[in-house]
Amino acid sequence: MKAKHIRNLRNHFAAAGPLTLALALFILATPLFAQSEDTLEKFSYDGDVLARGFFLWRDIGLASPPTESGEERDQQGYFEYFACQSNPATCRTTREREEQDFYAIRLRLNVAFRPSAYVDVLYNLEIGDVTFGRDEADRSGPGTGGRGSGRTNLETRQLLLRFHNLENTTEASAGIFLFSTPSGLVVATSGAGLRLRHEIESISSRFEGIYIRSVDNSRVDGDSNGFSDENFSDINLGILSWKWSQIRSLRTELYGVFREDDDASTGDITDSVQETSRIYWGGLQMRYVMGGFDMKLHAVGNWGRFHRPLSADPKLSTIAAPTNTTDPLQAYFEEALKPPLREEYKVNAAAGEAEIGYQVTDRTRVALVYAGASGRIPGDTEPDNSDIDYRSDQFRTTGQSYQFSEISVDDSGGYSIFSGGRLTGLQIGGIRVRFQPLAELETRLEYYHLRAFRTPSIDQNTKYTRAFRQQNPGTFLGEEWNLRLVYSFFNDLKVGARLGWFNAGTAYKTLRDLEYGDDLYEAQITINQTF
Repeated sequence: MKAKHIRNLRNHFAAAGPLTLALALFILATPLFAQSEDTLEKFSYDGDVLARGFFLWRDIGLASPPTESGEERDQQGYFEYFACQSNPATCRTTREREEQDFYAIRLRLNVAFRPSAYVDVLYNLEIGDVTFGRDEADRSGPGTGGRGSGRTNLETRQLLLRFHNLENTTEASAGIFLFSTPSGLVVATSGAGLRLRHEIESISSRFEGIYIRSVDNSRVDGDSNGFSDENFSDINLGILSWKWSQIRSLRTELYGVFREDDDASTGDITDSVQETSRIYWGGLQMRYVMGGFDMKLHAVGNWGRFHRPLSADPKLSTIAAPTNTTDPLQAYFEEALKPPLREEYKVNAAAGEAEIGYQVTDRTRVALVYAGASGRIPGDTEPDNSDIDYRSDQFRTTGQSYQFSEISVDDSGGYSIFSGGRLTGLQIGGIRVRFQPLAELETRLEYYHLRAFRTPSIDQNTKYTRAFRQQNPGTFLGEEWNLRLVYSFFNDLKVGARLGWFNAGTAYKTLRDLEYGDDLYEAQITINQTF
């Protein structure tokens, strides 16, 4: 009987074997599936792919001519004038034209992993810009992967360990992250450091403090003044900001920036040709909206001091010039101006932007815009031919990325007259009209008028203002027209076109020493896919 029961039990399990095995596997796998779903809830990502085609044409130069003294320019101007008069075959009557097209693509990926309710790990990766159609070996700026090398196209833009409370009103972050002042007028880049944020809902305020120890390697110094031009690695950068929105129609942001650069890059601060500096910025931006009317005001003050070797001072270095080798005092002058003597120079400058707009209809908005900064335009010289970087009103930045137009004040690729959107010595004003004829199509028409904050001090150069031509420099830099079209095929796929035309004025021709030509044209075709 016992053997019979055992045989029946064996037959029962044999018949139910597949079902039993499936049930057992399901029970064992349930924790694994639950763990996988839990992991997916903690993990998220998004990003975009941007492909662009550039089509460029110009008949004027973009780069400034080599610096020459006024006497050298006069001699060259006289020589060219008389050579042309005596032999008309030597006269230049043709413009320098350039036509080119090239293409670029880049991918940005944002990844977030949440190990717990109090901790986030954020990672931002950029591949690109990968440019094809022209040599980009000397390109600099975010997207090149560091140190301005176009051969490297992988860059970590953000790697952040973020701690916060359950309400997400207080956070502390450490790592590499993106940071910016409003509009990127002072700084807009990435760097390694610490960030603290705290929100107080009762007074609609958010306070933020940032300390940066190493700034993004891919952006070189735009001031051309010598400090940490290669790597920006040994600086102390601090940013404090307060955003306030207690009044529904008003949004304000008050911020301050401090930059300390005591690294002369030679190991001995007293015997260096590099600049050291301690510079401050203070800014206030206000946005006001009431019905169809809106207004933005943004003002920035720039103060501080920088030090350079006394021998580099343009007004003192001429004393040590070997004008008279028999003069017994000459040797004393030369010895006195040698390092380690360093001179202190002060900065007291300002910049700002403004916008007044009105929503005419549901599909049409018109705005008047303005931006400018004190100082002289890069490429200009002082009346005594000395370096303009010694001016106290020369507005400085620390890795800005300011976008105002497509060509003149530009940081989007293609032609750029003031690269990085640097406003120093410039005043630009204009009108922007945004019209949406279709729900999927948006159009923007823009016009800008550019003037120099100060008239270029170049009275004589080899071509434009040389002797006998009687051309006056003036402050008019030129005018620019922009047209932008964006068509949304889907919510996450947009195709756009950007067109720009810049017509050079007297101040621009003086700075670039142009005899012929007036125009720069730029067209961009863009495809942007988000995910």
